[in-house]
Amino acid sequence: MIRLADDMLNWRLTYRVTQAEAAQLANVSVRSWGNWERERFRPKEDNYHAIYWVISGPPHWWARPGR
Repeated sequence: MIRLADDMLNWRLTYRVTQAEAAQLANVSVRSWGNWERERFRPKEDNYHAIYWVISGPPHWWARPGR
């Protein structure tokens, strides 16, 4: 079973996104994103929607050349 943390990390590595960029897209702090990615804490229920929206694919509006 793939864990949310694995999905988050795989998404970031696939699209070469920093934790800061991912956190900004999800509208959360970098510390929160990092803690969830390392499974130090679980996201609150209302954050799951934001996380899955971010990692569901490459959002076209933030794509930059060279990514």
